[in-house]
Amino acid sequence: MVIQSFSEREKTGVIIISKYLIINADDFGLCHSANEACMDLFESGCLLSSTIMAPCPGADEAIEFAKTHPQYAIGVHLTHTNEWMDRFPWGPLTDGKSIRTPEGRMWPESEDFEAHCSYDDACAETLAQIEYCEKKGMKPSHVDSHMGALYGLNGKLKMLPKTLAICGKKGYPFRMFSKPLESQCPPGTPMWLFKAACRFSGIFGKINHVPMPDYLIFPESIESGESYEDFKHNFITYLTDIPDGICETYIHPALATDEMKAITGRWKRRYWEYAAVRRKADSEDVSRVRQDQARESVHAACRGSRFVRPKARAGTCSLQRSKPESGCRTDRSALPGAGGIRPGCFH
Repeated sequence: MVIQSFSEREKTGVIIISKYLIINADDFGLCHSANEACMDLFESGCLLSSTIMAPCPGADEAIEFAKTHPQYAIGVHLTHTNEWMDRFPWGPLTDGKSIRTPEGRMWPESEDFEAHCSYDDACAETLAQIEYCEKKGMKPSHVDSHMGALYGLNGKLKMLPKTLAICGKKGYPFRMFSKPLESQCPPGTPMWLFKAACRFSGIFGKINHVPMPDYLIFPESIESGESYEDFKHNFITYLTDIPDGICETYIHPALATDEMKAITGRWKRRYWEYAAVRRKADSEDVSRVRQDQARESVHAACRGSRFVRPKARAGTCSLQRSKPESGCRTDRSALPGAGGIRPGCFH
């Protein structure tokens, strides 16, 4: 989902979009309950971007959906950890010993992964997951990291440039913050390390020609509250208070099934995230921009295409795509949006 949050009109009458938000559905492919939620959001017109967990049981179902729905930006959710290893175990696609627990499963937390993994084993697993999706016939639009295991926020900063080098060779954008937003520093991460990761992403993203958003908005700080209405209010309030530029955040939509309840104790939060974004396909909250424009927007942002604003008559918002320059960043000032964030967008 791409949402234009705010705009202002110049004296010329041309609309200038200053804030741009991408909402990505993480954990597509985790299980059937997650897949059903993601596919429903796509088909109802509520979602435009998602990433698939290649090592998980539901991956093939998600990949088949991606292959038959190329209009959506569906990428790879690089998965090097499993926080549910006791309830819902899965293992790496490669044989690297350092990325496995003694039981042969993935490490449960990013800290464990960084403490034990070798760079060679981690990079081999990253490449294997991308190529698994490619060999199944999928054309990923972008990649990101499950639990931020590849960000180097636990001290293994070299993991980030190595990951960006792979993305650059493959030609895929990567979800990572390239500008420091102190309020988004993950709990427990020293500020100096957070800022160093931002510098690394900016430098090595440019070197490897990897597009990425300006800011990554971590939704974990959104309080669930005691009811769905509380969560919905907190969710909307949180997402309307974003900085100027291209921001990306993520949700973990899933249906409230016995399968999901057996996997995680946070199943209710996942269902609420699904419900908050879900809306009727024929509702009026599509807002000022049609769905086909929104799809073009998310593909442009994810693929790093450059948009330029041509001369427009007063009162119009005309946009056209130019040929992307080598290693260019997205021209944020001219990205089309998919409607304003407002309570009517959620129910």
